[in-house]
Amino acid sequence: MSAFFVSIHQIDVIVSAAIDLGAYSGPPRIERVTRERGTLVGQMLLRENLKSMIARYPRIEGRPEADGYQTTIDAYTHRYYPGVRPSAAAHAVNCYDYQACEDSAYETSQARRFVESMQRELLRKLPGIEQESSGIDSPEDARAATVNQGRLIRIG
Repeated sequence: MSAFFVSIHQIDVIVSAAIDLGAYSGPPRIERVTRERGTLVGQMLLRENLKSMIARYPRIEGRPEADGYQTTIDAYTHRYYPGVRPSAAAHAVNCYDYQACEDSAYETSQARRFVESMQRELLRKLPGIEQESSGIDSPEDARAATVNQGRLIRIG
């Protein structure tokens, strides 16, 4: 697997969506992401992304490339984008998760807990989610879960 440093614009979109969705971040305290905390949350995500890159490419640690990323993290200030589409946020979060997962401590990190919070909140935004069953216990349930609701479709 490869890893890259996501752009500050991607982080801005993720954090903006988190603000709009009421997602959580923490510790030391578990708190909703707010515009006032946007910069701190964004820097946390970028730091974890850099840890992932160093875990994947240890040769960059202490080199100008890693120093440049650290400078980006230190200078980061969140820019709020209101009304991020849930689909755009979901793609941005999934991409971030993939880029940040190389460090062995990622699974228990603050960044991973934030990603999980975002995924839960984004799932709640799917159209029709309230009507869906959480359990698929029979062939009828399985057919009902399909786009065509189990009806035979003839082609040609």
